[in-house]
Amino acid sequence: MRRLWTRLWIKILPVLPVAVVVMGSGVGDRAIAATPQEVMAQLDAASTRKDVKAVMQFYSADFSNSDGLNATSLAKSLTQLWQQYPNLTYRTEVKSATPVASGVQVETMTYVTGQQERNGQQWTIESTLRTRQKLQGDRIVRQDILAEQTVLKLGEKPPTVKVNLPESVQVGQKFNFEAIVQEPVGDDFLMGTIVSETVQPTLFASQKTMQIEFPSIAELLSDRELSRPASTPPNVQRLKLQRLRAGGFFKQGQAAKIPETRWISAVLARHDAGVTITTQRLRVVNKSEVNRTASLPNL
Repeated sequence: MRRLWTRLWIKILPVLPVAVVVMGSGVGDRAIAATPQEVMAQLDAASTRKDVKAVMQFYSADFSNSDGLNATSLAKSLTQLWQQYPNLTYRTEVKSATPVASGVQVETMTYVTGQQERNGQQWTIESTLRTRQKLQGDRIVRQDILAEQTVLKLGEKPPTVKVNLPESVQVGQKFNFEAIVQEPVGDDFLMGTIVSETVQPTLFASQKTMQIEFPSIAELLSDRELSRPASTPPNVQRLKLQRLRAGGFFKQGQAAKIPETRWISAVLARHDAGVTITTQRLRVVNKSEVNRTASLPNL
């Protein structure tokens, strides 16, 4: 990788299906008969071997989740996800299990790791997810994604990035977003961009390709963007990296005026070293809900 990339194509899926399968492998009567952690270990094993049929046995036909998925769209998303990332492994911890009306409410934390080599380049993925689920009998009927962070890394020395972002903000509220490279930048070139998109069911319907474009040597030295063809193929998200003068991003945003959920991603790259893409979930909630800061560890 001893060269300056000019364009990088990445086949990606939204990160949520990872959260759905690992957190959705929930706890029901079978968990109570053994222990929740024993059941989660069995379901982690089913997820690790990519057995969609075995995983879906734990979902009600009327399953729904906070991102608009149902049992059918979930199974399709998992199939696509595992085709792209066949080496993912899962480990889930049960944080609480509380009896509620007509079922059990379970909160879990899941850790997902994997790696893959494409075109001679090594990708790694790490994801941390927290969800709350309601179960009736041995089936999951409802699932809410509470927190999520996913990190994709490519290259020999991809930057280590620390993200500071609230887990949730109230409607219309201003918030800070920081994505800070932990290693000294020195005289190296640091490049990056920010992507923000609303979480919605249509994002899970098909795969998309992220086209990352790196500045040329002339652009880096002159700090001036040269004109390039603007046409982008269908189903491609084109990201143009910019040279950064600081060691990351320090931004302020304002939440929407209605409740929604967004994925906010920072793409950061060092010249001839590597790329890190970190994505974190931000929930925009009504004022009646508690505004908590993110409780996920940085990956």
